[in-house]
Amino acid sequence: MKKTKFVLLNIQIKNGEYEYNSKSIHEISARKSLEKFGQDYAKDFYGSSTKPYQMNDKIDKNDWWYFNGGEVAVRIGNSYEITKEQYEVLKDHI
Repeated sequence: MKKTKFVLLNIQIKNGEYEYNSKSIHEISARKSLEKFGQDYAKDFYGSSTKPYQMNDKIDKNDWWYFNGGEVAVRIGNSYEITKEQYEVLKDHI
């Protein structure tokens, strides 16, 4: 049996003067870390990878990924591992 875990991912988005969040749920491999999954998701949020703004060589969850010539910025917000039961309920509402 394939081992998986369920996550609620919150992405923070800045677009000009507007700031908002995008919530999504995912079933991922139990081996993949929530932080790594979130980074990969944020990096490709608008369908194209871009370099993050970062203060050092390590990319972490607080780094912003920029799209559309820097007009839109995306980063991981609060994200949680959830139970399968919570996932089943949320998949009909998110």
